[in-house]
Amino acid sequence: MHGPKRSVMVIDLDRFDQNLDLVKSSLKQAEKHYRFCWALARIFGPS
Repeated sequence: MHGPKRSVMVIDLDRFDQNLDLVKSSLKQAEKHYRFCWALARIFGPS
């Protein structure tokens, strides 16, 4: 019972690294999008 669970943990760590890269890149995308929307709101929105 103890052995398999451990190997699953290792696999999950590898997956976690990949997911971290995905999260980082999507955060960058979101930040760009947010700044763009914020700029538009500043220009066109109520002052």
